[in-house]
Amino acid sequence: MNAAPPAPWQLITVELSCRRNERTLFAGLSFRVGAGQALALTGPNGVGKTSLLRILAGLLRPEGGTVVLDPAKADLDLGHRSVLVGSRDPLKGALSVRELLAGWQAIVFGGGEDTLDAALEAFDLMPLANVPCAYLSSGQRRRVSLARLLLASPLRCPVWLLDEPTNALDAGARKKLAAAVAMHRARGGLVIAATHDPLDWPELTMLDLAAHNAARGRP
Repeated sequence: MNAAPPAPWQLITVELSCRRNERTLFAGLSFRVGAGQALALTGPNGVGKTSLLRILAGLLRPEGGTVVLDPAKADLDLGHRSVLVGSRDPLKGALSVRELLAGWQAIVFGGGEDTLDAALEAFDLMPLANVPCAYLSSGQRRRVSLARLLLASPLRCPVWLLDEPTNALDAGARKKLAAAVAMHRARGGLVIAATHDPLDWPELTMLDLAAHNAARGRP
């Protein structure tokens, strides 16, 4: 008898609030992102977009409220089911592109050489595979950081958390990112991106944190 397919993932926040440096960035924030969906977080600097991503990644404790990834696993929290690509690219200059990605893969994701090669090819990094990261342009460094997303399967890490993902990317690289996002969503993954730039992704839901605060009577 065939095993039942895995239940689709969904990330749920309920009355989430965040306070940094004695200032409440947002409060009463509730939303749901299901398998195959993408959510864009918008709003001016300082409204809490990056802090929200860090809360969802398990790197920052919220002031209140809850975050649930359903169906949850008892031995793995949301931080172990997500991949966060921040706005900065923490690349060690002495390592080559391949060495850096292989290190991330071994420590965090597992997987074989085929997965690593697929990640390099998806972001047109194969010609740069043996180049030390110190010699990369800002756009090339960004593509290396984004290639991390493809080192884990959607079953293991269904949640992609992206902070200004199109920073330093040219038009061609933006298309490669859009293709990677579409593939992840088609496989049952979900994506949450904080952005100032418009994202040309189909069926993209928008969440304006400034508008949310205004609706709750906050500046």
